[in-house]
Amino acid sequence: MSPERRARWLPRGETRERVEAALVTYRKVLRAVEESDDVTLRVLEGVVPKLHETADHLVDVASNRERAAQTLAEFESHRGTDHQRESSLRDLEAHVRRADEEIKSISDRLLTLRSQVVRASMDSAGAREQAESINASLDGMNFRLEALNETLDRDPG
Repeated sequence: MSPERRARWLPRGETRERVEAALVTYRKVLRAVEESDDVTLRVLEGVVPKLHETADHLVDVASNRERAAQTLAEFESHRGTDHQRESSLRDLEAHVRRADEEIKSISDRLLTLRSQVVRASMDSAGAREQAESINASLDGMNFRLEALNETLDRDPG
């Protein structure tokens, strides 16, 4: 199932809007890769699967962020004096904030990748270096999203 379709299942709101905006940029990066010349396409062959992985991770993080926010809202109405529970809630709040920050930054990172793809297609001599930079950026994004998703996916206590 496409990440765009999965994103439509997110509750309407700021998180969904940010994810949808990032996915628009993701599609633009894919289009830039697909419209590259043959030399650039060969150099960027590993980029497309990583882009798909990034989009999937982004939607996973947003989905888990929404579940965590819902759990927080439910617990907020029943706050007590249990220190362990309070600590779990503070941790969950921090995870939600981190997810918000990461979701916000993905669009900017994808825009940067798009410009790198365009540069690679215009400068075949530097295409390999651009491809290495693009792959490293995607690896970094995927690593951060996976790690964040793992922390959000844990039972809040």
